[in-house]
Amino acid sequence: MARIPAGVGRPEGSEVVPSLFGQIVTVAAMVHEPESAGHSLRETHSRLVHRWLAAPLEFRVRDMVEYLGGFGEKCLEVTRELLKRENDDDLLPIDLDDLHREHFEREMEVLLPLVIVQLPGAVPLEREEAEPGKRQSDAPTMPPFTGRWRGQEAQ
Repeated sequence: MARIPAGVGRPEGSEVVPSLFGQIVTVAAMVHEPESAGHSLRETHSRLVHRWLAAPLEFRVRDMVEYLGGFGEKCLEVTRELLKRENDDDLLPIDLDDLHREHFEREMEVLLPLVIVQLPGAVPLEREEAEPGKRQSDAPTMPPFTGRWRGQEAQ
């Protein structure tokens, strides 16, 4: 099982976790420690994840911006760590069904790029055009997205 990367958790000095995503991360860290994983804590974790998945996209984006913004100068670094992750097993309830597990992972793929551009110090990302001067709607088919964004360093 993947472990929550260093720095991904509760922002330093924070006694309260106001964001729903931050609560998921905090409870996940406790649930995945066998000595503290009581039944009610596992139920709480499951309810938090289901509530977050059921929330509107706009709420989830704002919620993650609030959570990641709590890391101050480290917010972009923490976001990059979340983007690099192969899976989110350590953030999810152990008994979460495959459908909800896949839903969560797809949501993270969609949300993190939307969130990162709203964080302090982020460079705005713009999609590159297929051909200069030609609108996408004029093209017979939409070219596949290459994963390159203007303002993003080459990997």
